[in-house]
Amino acid sequence: MNTNTNTNVILIDVGYGFTKTVAANSNGIFFQKTFPSIVREITTPISELQSFRVTGISEGFIRSTLYRILFKYALSQCDVECASISTCLSVHNYTSQCNELTSYIKTWCEEVGLHVEQVNVIPQFMDTYLNTLNGYEGDLAEFLDAHVGVVDIGDGTIDCSEIVHGEFVEGKTKSMEEGVHCLYDEILTDIESAHGELGLRIIDIADIIKSGAVSNNKKDIDVMSIVQSNKAQSWKKIEAFIHSVWPDLNVLKKLIITGGGFKLYEGEIRSILKTGM
Repeated sequence: MNTNTNTNVILIDVGYGFTKTVAANSNGIFFQKTFPSIVREITTPISELQSFRVTGISEGFIRSTLYRILFKYALSQCDVECASISTCLSVHNYTSQCNELTSYIKTWCEEVGLHVEQVNVIPQFMDTYLNTLNGYEGDLAEFLDAHVGVVDIGDGTIDCSEIVHGEFVEGKTKSMEEGVHCLYDEILTDIESAHGELGLRIIDIADIIKSGAVSNNKKDIDVMSIVQSNKAQSWKKIEAFIHSVWPDLNVLKKLIITGGGFKLYEGEIRSILKTGM
């Protein structure tokens, strides 16, 4: 067990697609792990949660057994006796559920035998903003004073948020209940409609998108056209949503795009950053 006397900080983000954990102190990061937000290899008697999945803007997500198991598992993996805990909460539910989640986390820490010094819950996109701020090489005063937009392309939702003078502007936050998981489902459905039942799983989708092929009886099937067609349709929806939030991107001094969908749509994202839509 890590018994370092420096203050340990554990950062946990339980997302609809993946749960991310980082633990650090003044000596640096001593633990980090990312795992799918499904109960698979986590030791639990609740076997019926093996295939349970939450998508969309779910107000009940933090109250679910799945969320509790994932969070406690992440805490237990860090192997410390005392720590401060930081986590993110969907911008859609932040104001109404911040205090509720803080209370849950304190209880979960007690249940895993972890003494919690402090709990910090921030809007989900603010971790990206703060990380960008930490690594910013320009004029920090100018950055802090800027009108910043953040687009979080997540597994279950896509969130557009604004930060002005370093403060979260709650009234200017909008969410679309169609994250990248919808694209994954559509690709798998279209592949099996065209080529029959292949036993494909969501966990296989990253390789399918990258290669544009699936294997069937040791034979590769070209599905690149299906991948590209669905991806193009999905991006049109995302682009239209961003445009509905900011008809003119020039009103923003900075635009930060984050989330699991960033790599997936990186080429399209760079295009709109150049053209301003």
